[in-house]
Amino acid sequence: MQAPAGVCRAAHPAPLTATAVASPGARRSPSAVSAAEIARVDLFADLTPEQLARIAGWARLRSVHGGERVTRRWDASRDFFVILRGTADVERDNQRIGDLAEGSFFGELAAVDWGAGYGYPRLATVTATSPMRLLVLEPSHLNRLMTEAPPLAARVREAMRTRLATV
Repeated sequence: MQAPAGVCRAAHPAPLTATAVASPGARRSPSAVSAAEIARVDLFADLTPEQLARIAGWARLRSVHGGERVTRRWDASRDFFVILRGTADVERDNQRIGDLAEGSFFGELAAVDWGAGYGYPRLATVTATSPMRLLVLEPSHLNRLMTEAPPLAARVREAMRTRLATV
Protein backbone atom coordinates (compact mmCIF):
# COMPACT_ATOMS: atom_id res chain seq x y z
CA MET A 1 0.00 0.00 0.00
CA GLN A 2 2.28 2.83 1.15
CA ALA A 3 6.06 3.27 1.39
CA PRO A 4 7.62 3.63 4.83
CA ALA A 5 8.58 7.13 5.91
CA GLY A 6 11.98 8.13 4.69
CA VAL A 7 11.94 6.02 1.52
CA CYS A 8 12.92 8.02 -1.54
CA ARG A 9 10.78 7.67 -4.64
CA ALA A 10 11.39 8.94 -8.14
CA ALA A 11 9.17 11.96 -8.69
CA HIS A 12 8.51 11.02 -12.32
CA PRO A 13 9.26 7.41 -13.27
CA ALA A 14 10.22 6.82 -16.87
CA PRO A 15 7.38 6.05 -19.27
CA LEU A 16 6.56 2.43 -20.03
CA THR A 17 8.43 1.97 -23.30
CA ALA A 18 10.43 -0.77 -24.90
CA THR A 19 13.60 1.33 -24.71
CA ALA A 20 13.29 1.47 -20.92
CA VAL A 21 13.19 -2.33 -20.53
CA ALA A 22 16.30 -4.02 -19.17
CA SER A 23 18.44 -5.81 -21.72
CA PRO A 24 17.95 -9.59 -22.05
CA GLY A 25 21.31 -10.30 -20.43
CA ALA A 26 20.69 -8.06 -17.41
CA ARG A 27 21.05 -9.81 -14.06
CA ARG A 28 18.08 -9.79 -11.76
CA SER A 29 17.75 -10.42 -8.09
CA PRO A 30 16.83 -14.05 -7.25
CA SER A 31 13.72 -12.70 -5.50
CA ALA A 32 12.61 -10.78 -8.61
CA VAL A 33 9.25 -11.38 -10.25
CA SER A 34 9.14 -12.17 -13.96
CA ALA A 35 7.06 -10.41 -16.57
CA ALA A 36 5.48 -13.79 -17.35
CA GLU A 37 4.31 -14.18 -13.74
CA ILE A 38 2.95 -10.62 -13.74
CA ALA A 39 1.07 -11.32 -16.99
CA ARG A 40 -0.89 -14.11 -15.25
CA VAL A 41 -2.51 -11.55 -12.90
CA ASP A 42 -5.90 -10.36 -14.19
CA LEU A 43 -5.18 -6.75 -13.20
CA PHE A 44 -2.30 -6.68 -15.69
CA ALA A 45 -4.03 -8.65 -18.49
CA ASP A 46 -4.27 -5.72 -20.92
CA LEU A 47 -0.66 -4.55 -20.60
CA THR A 48 1.92 -4.81 -23.35
CA PRO A 49 5.03 -6.99 -22.96
CA GLU A 50 7.07 -3.81 -22.54
CA GLN A 51 4.81 -2.60 -19.73
CA LEU A 52 4.97 -6.00 -18.01
CA ALA A 53 8.77 -5.93 -18.22
CA ARG A 54 8.79 -2.44 -16.73
CA ILE A 55 6.65 -3.61 -13.80
CA ALA A 56 9.04 -6.51 -13.28
CA GLY A 57 11.87 -4.00 -13.00
CA TRP A 58 9.96 -1.75 -10.61
CA ALA A 59 8.36 -4.34 -8.37
CA ARG A 60 9.62 -5.64 -5.07
CA LEU A 61 8.58 -9.01 -3.73
CA ARG A 62 7.49 -9.47 -0.17
CA SER A 63 6.97 -12.80 1.55
CA VAL A 64 4.58 -12.89 4.48
CA HIS A 65 3.88 -15.67 6.99
CA GLY A 66 0.36 -16.72 7.89
CA GLY A 67 -0.88 -14.55 10.77
CA GLU A 68 1.42 -11.65 9.86
CA ARG A 69 -0.10 -8.20 9.33
CA VAL A 70 0.66 -6.75 5.93
CA THR A 71 -0.92 -3.36 6.63
CA ARG A 72 -2.47 -1.73 9.68
CA ARG A 73 -5.37 0.67 9.67
CA TRP A 74 -4.31 4.33 9.87
CA ASP A 75 -0.71 3.61 8.81
CA ALA A 76 0.72 6.27 6.54
CA SER A 77 2.56 3.81 4.29
CA ARG A 78 1.66 4.09 0.59
CA ASP A 79 2.72 0.89 -1.23
CA PHE A 80 0.32 -0.96 -3.53
CA PHE A 81 0.10 -4.76 -3.20
CA VAL A 82 -0.91 -7.56 -5.57
CA ILE A 83 -1.25 -11.08 -4.17
CA LEU A 84 0.73 -13.53 -6.26
CA ARG A 85 0.16 -16.39 -3.81
CA GLY A 86 -1.77 -16.79 -0.58
CA THR A 87 -4.82 -15.40 1.19
CA ALA A 88 -5.60 -12.64 3.67
CA ASP A 89 -8.41 -11.22 5.79
CA VAL A 90 -9.38 -7.56 5.74
CA GLU A 91 -10.68 -6.00 8.94
CA ARG A 92 -11.77 -2.66 10.23
CA ASP A 93 -12.58 -1.89 13.87
CA ASN A 94 -11.93 -5.53 14.82
CA GLN A 95 -14.57 -6.75 12.34
CA ARG A 96 -13.74 -8.87 9.33
CA ILE A 97 -15.01 -7.02 6.24
CA GLY A 98 -13.54 -9.16 3.48
CA ASP A 99 -10.99 -11.61 2.26
CA LEU A 100 -8.35 -11.51 -0.43
CA ALA A 101 -6.91 -14.28 -2.59
CA GLU A 102 -4.42 -14.80 -5.39
CA GLY A 103 -4.80 -12.04 -7.98
CA SER A 104 -6.41 -9.60 -5.53
CA PHE A 105 -4.88 -6.21 -4.95
CA PHE A 106 -5.03 -3.72 -2.11
CA GLY A 107 -3.52 -0.44 -1.02
CA GLU A 108 -4.77 1.57 -3.98
CA LEU A 109 -6.48 4.21 -1.84
CA ALA A 110 -3.21 5.00 -0.09
CA ALA A 111 -1.05 4.67 -3.20
CA VAL A 112 -3.01 6.81 -5.65
CA ASP A 113 -1.90 10.42 -5.75
CA TRP A 114 -5.03 12.48 -5.19
CA GLY A 115 -3.14 15.70 -5.92
CA ALA A 116 -0.44 17.62 -4.07
CA GLY A 117 0.97 14.32 -2.79
CA TYR A 118 -2.22 13.51 -0.87
CA GLY A 119 -3.14 9.87 -0.27
CA TYR A 120 -5.51 8.23 2.15
CA PRO A 121 -4.12 6.55 5.26
CA ARG A 122 -4.67 2.81 5.41
CA LEU A 123 -8.40 2.31 5.95
CA ALA A 124 -8.19 -1.37 6.90
CA THR A 125 -5.86 -3.93 8.40
CA VAL A 126 -4.83 -6.78 6.09
CA THR A 127 -3.59 -9.96 7.79
CA ALA A 128 -2.24 -13.01 5.98
CA THR A 129 -4.28 -16.17 6.58
CA SER A 130 -1.68 -18.29 4.75
CA PRO A 131 1.88 -17.73 3.59
CA MET A 132 1.80 -15.00 0.96
CA ARG A 133 3.94 -13.79 -1.91
CA LEU A 134 3.20 -10.15 -2.72
CA LEU A 135 4.17 -7.94 -5.62
CA VAL A 136 4.76 -4.45 -4.21
CA LEU A 137 4.70 -1.25 -6.25
CA GLU A 138 5.55 2.24 -5.07
CA PRO A 139 2.85 4.89 -5.53
CA SER A 140 4.71 6.67 -8.34
CA HIS A 141 4.79 3.44 -10.34
CA LEU A 142 1.09 2.70 -9.79
CA ASN A 143 0.19 6.24 -10.81
CA ARG A 144 2.32 5.95 -13.97
CA LEU A 145 0.62 2.66 -14.87
CA MET A 146 -2.81 4.18 -14.34
CA THR A 147 -1.90 7.08 -16.65
CA GLU A 148 -0.59 4.85 -19.41
CA ALA A 149 -2.96 1.87 -19.14
CA PRO A 150 -6.63 2.96 -19.07
CA PRO A 151 -8.05 -0.58 -18.56
CA LEU A 152 -5.85 -1.05 -15.48
CA ALA A 153 -6.83 2.41 -14.22
CA ALA A 154 -10.52 1.54 -14.63
CA ARG A 155 -10.11 -1.63 -12.53
CA VAL A 156 -8.23 0.21 -9.80
CA ARG A 157 -10.73 3.10 -9.74
CA GLU A 158 -13.67 0.69 -9.52
CA ALA A 159 -12.04 -0.99 -6.50
CA MET A 160 -11.49 2.45 -4.97
CA ARG A 161 -15.17 3.40 -5.42
CA THR A 162 -16.31 0.11 -3.91
CA ARG A 163 -13.98 0.32 -0.94
CA LEU A 164 -14.71 3.98 -0.21
CA ALA A 165 -18.46 3.18 -0.19
CA THR A 166 -17.91 0.86 2.79
CA VAL A 167 -15.98 3.34 4.93
